Amino acid sequence: MNLNRAAIAILAMLAGAPFAALGENENEGGAFYWDQDLFSADNQDRNYTQGLGLAWFGKRVTSGHFVTNTARKKINDLWGLDQAFGTRPSHGLTLALTAFTPDDLTTPDPIPDDRPYAALLAFTSDRVALNSDETASLRTGFTLGILGLDLGRAMQTGLHNVFGGDRPRGWHNQISDGGEPTFLYSAEYRRALFQEPGPLADWDLSYSVGGNLGYYVNGSAGIDFRLGRIKSAFYTHNPGPFDPYDKARKKAASASASTSKPKRDAYLWLRYRANLFAYNALLEGQFRDSAVTFDGGRLNRLVHELGVGVTVDVSRNCTFTFAQYVRSSDIEGPNERDHHYGGLYFRWHTGN
Repeated sequence: MNLNRAAIAILAMLAGAPFAALGENENEGGAFYWDQDLFSADNQDRNYTQGLGLAWFGKRVTSGHFVTNTARKKINDLWGLDQAFGTRPSHGLTLALTAFTPDDLTTPDPIPDDRPYAALLAFTSDRVALNSDETASLRTGFTLGILGLDLGRAMQTGLHNVFGGDRPRGWHNQISDGGEPTFLYSAEYRRALFQEPGPLADWDLSYSVGGNLGYYVNGSAGIDFRLGRIKSAFYTHNPGPFDPYDKARKKAASASASTSKPKRDAYLWLRYRANLFAYNALLEGQFRDSAVTFDGGRLNRLVHELGVGVTVDVSRNCTFTFAQYVRSSDIEGPNERDHHYGGLYFRWHTGN
């Protein structure tokens, strides 16, 4: 009952209105993603072990009923960000559940030298827009969530019952077990370096810098490379293990693309991110006591992420992405290791 009350409370707090509001006009579609180490060629069933998300796009999610969008807008207004990046704005709302585990799932005891169990249920309101000359984009987002719900255990146990694997017995040792609210404000600036059409293949290269403030406090820098049949603009490509939200403005991209471009995307991509962390609540804990936490002296502050994948428009209104990722270790010590996982991303566009 505690779990049910907590889940209902966060839904009421964040949505502020029934989801029937999603039937409003100015709907651009939605997306579903599933990150899972089961999809990796090197399935380790540990670290970032699972991520599920559902997103909705369009002006309908900018309603004042959505507390997350109101908070994002107020923060952006303080710095004039929405005014500086006001061309072709795209908005979205994502509901996501993320889970982390140690290597040994069979013991109910705390494991002090391995990363703790952690689960985060979160709502995020995002906005992506271009500068006036459309050479750079800015993505900003605000997240409200709850750490420590029993959803992580339920999700992992259910999957292991279906696909096989050890029954996880240590979820009561998770960060903020029992539930604790949290938040995150994020921003990422991206600029195209090269965009070259070709007779056989197109390619582009862009770089990004960004940061988070909240349950993550970090800065990041990275590059994105695409090769193949490319119709969509550089800023619409945004798959990633901790930023899977992909606002592909097909309508806007089509308007800006030349008539010689192919009708559908079909390209390979490579992404790299370097993240410099000052704080990670999913390892260090937040305000509530947790059975296992890591202090700053046992963390790797510089964490690398590398992703490779393929993105294909399977129809005029549907896009599919399959990705493989590797992430360097967040922790130091005997259980320091890289982690591998895969992701499935499905996006649909209504064009309304």
